Amino acid sequence: MAQDVIAIICDCDGTLCPDTTNQLVKELGVDPEHFWNRDVDRLVGDGWDHTLAYLNQLLDVTRDRLIDPLTRSKLEGIGKRVEFYPGALDFIPRLQVRLSDNAEYREAGISIEWYI
Repeated sequence: MAQDVIAIICDCDGTLCPDTTNQLVKELGVDPEHFWNRDVDRLVGDGWDHTLAYLNQLLDVTRDRLIDPLTRSKLEGIGKRVEFYPGALDFIPRLQVRLSDNAEYREAGISIEWYI
């Protein structure tokens, strides 16, 4: 039997929930407007890639403010407070049920994997 996997890949910049980076910046005690418009834009103006610039600034914030580093545990704690868009969390389980209820998909071995 052939098997086909449908991979659904989502990130957290507005796909499943509102922008989580601004939430993280606020939780670190930094004004997001200042963070983006001064700190990150300065690095981008110096030739940095935007993503690398803001990730570098996040690390600088934790170092400069002498706060706890961004550990997995800390990020998980912040992640638990993320508010997802309505229906976002049950979207994949609903698709999986639809696939399993469809004999043609079952026979073809089609499955869904979800990556964030």
